[in-house]
Amino acid sequence: MRDLCLRFCLLLLGLPSLAIAQWVDVQLTNAGFEEWDGAGPVGWEQIAGIDPDSCIVASTLTDTTDAAAGVRALLLRGDRSTCRWSSVRLPALTVVPGEVYRLRGQLKALAIEPEGQRYRNAQVFALVVDQNDKQIAYYNTPVLTGTTAWAAHEVAFQIPPGAASMQIAAFLTMPGALLVDDLSLARLDPPAPTDAWSEAQRWSADLDYIVTLLTTFHPQPFAHLTRDTFLTGIEALKTAPAEDTSRIWRLRALLCGLGDSHTGCGLPDGANARLPLALAMFGDEMRVVAAAPAAAALCGGRIVAVDGRPVATVLAGLRPQIAFTHENWFRAQAPDWMRMPVALHALGLVDAPDAITYTVVVDTSTEVTVRVALEATTDSATWTIAGPAKDAYPLYRRQDRFYWFEYLPDSHTLYLKYDRASDDPERPLRQFGVDLVTALDAHPIERFVFDLRHNSGGSNLLRGLFKELARRVGDGRIGRTFVITGRRTFSAAVYDADAMRRDTGAVVVGEATGMAPIHPGQIASFTLPGTGLKFDCSTKMIQASNDTSAALMPDVPVEVMWEDFLAGRDPVLDAVLKYERP
Repeated sequence: MRDLCLRFCLLLLGLPSLAIAQWVDVQLTNAGFEEWDGAGPVGWEQIAGIDPDSCIVASTLTDTTDAAAGVRALLLRGDRSTCRWSSVRLPALTVVPGEVYRLRGQLKALAIEPEGQRYRNAQVFALVVDQNDKQIAYYNTPVLTGTTAWAAHEVAFQIPPGAASMQIAAFLTMPGALLVDDLSLARLDPPAPTDAWSEAQRWSADLDYIVTLLTTFHPQPFAHLTRDTFLTGIEALKTAPAEDTSRIWRLRALLCGLGDSHTGCGLPDGANARLPLALAMFGDEMRVVAAAPAAAALCGGRIVAVDGRPVATVLAGLRPQIAFTHENWFRAQAPDWMRMPVALHALGLVDAPDAITYTVVVDTSTEVTVRVALEATTDSATWTIAGPAKDAYPLYRRQDRFYWFEYLPDSHTLYLKYDRASDDPERPLRQFGVDLVTALDAHPIERFVFDLRHNSGGSNLLRGLFKELARRVGDGRIGRTFVITGRRTFSAAVYDADAMRRDTGAVVVGEATGMAPIHPGQIASFTLPGTGLKFDCSTKMIQASNDTSAALMPDVPVEVMWEDFLAGRDPVLDAVLKYERP
């Protein structure tokens, strides 16, 4: 009603109509299963799975008069847990990467039994394939179990890159019965700004679009901020004039208030420009750990002031721009922000957008002040780096690769450093896994150490490894497993740490992770058509266990302090090697 009133008022005033985001129905053949021809619903293809030899009675499909709407519904009945099951699907629909769809249906379950099943499906879904009919994505409504009444279920999804078509299907792979009726598919058309739109109209349409995307995709959008507070904030932002450059930062702060580090708006163009130095937190101190020649005098110093402001004041001003549920993620992100003059200037935290004056304390008492400017290019090979020479680095700093391992014969320890949860093109994870298992077979393993302290996520690719390690722990080939975590352990890496703990009984050593074990994830990314800003939104809850803590907490808390960094020590691995069973 609000949208209709807005369009009518704009028409009366002679203003261009706002093409707000809207759902457009996609026609599905026989979506209510009212028409049947022989053994199946008209327009639907039955897919018969390949049944194992032990399968005597395959699952069946038929119609039923127990319908949610109309006269008929689809009934899928599963009779044997050993069968590969049949399903029904519609002809393929052409899709375009980036499109957003919402699949809805009325579903009912009758005595569906999930126990012991290899294939757990009782839902409707969309199967997305590329031009060669290779599956690249699968989106399903929640899987039903037990006995339920008729109820509406839905799933929203974004078509991934490389997609060419999708098929809508219904599927049951467990004993029991699944009833399906009244399916619908809709496509979300984003706002479509025209040249006649004002900046205010573009901004307002983008804000409404964010609300639509957030409430469509996010599994728990208002877990940390109430819906009313969020919507009130959105409406207040709509009144901000176009010349108000702070409005984007206020929008970011509002989205950060949702408490999901995966959901929010990107930075304005150029705001992520960084000064040629590297900073890190050690305890409560922020130190300069590396710097270009012009700022070399700062290296090793403890920052006490930024453009004359106490460092604590600047850090406090940054908090609204960093979404976190545990302090450690703020500690992981803040050092990078502290070398971004464009962003800090826009937030009123430094004086200029192209340089920052840092005051540091070195050698316990000497103050050094240097103004550091943005440079067009910086050769990191010329930087001064605090701490020991490379040949004295601790083990965790010795290689700069996606993942690597080393066997430590003195302690019978196999140490795996896993820094990126994605496939290394120079050493594919599959081959790496073969090499790792070979190493496990070649040596006595008293400790297996999985170091995730610098892994900020990606994809969950190691489930098979955790199962293999669990088998080896179970039969005594591995004495004990450990997971090293840190403040930068984030997203998929937190899942991996939690799964390792769950599957192998690993002892967690190090710092609390930067994200909770149960967290929103699997990001969908959008470009807001009015402003061009990027908006990311989580689409599902990710979890390996039932740990509801704000972070995955270590069993043995250890942090690398400044003195350790300078001396090239790793107190975290030392704690692992000294660990004794309680």
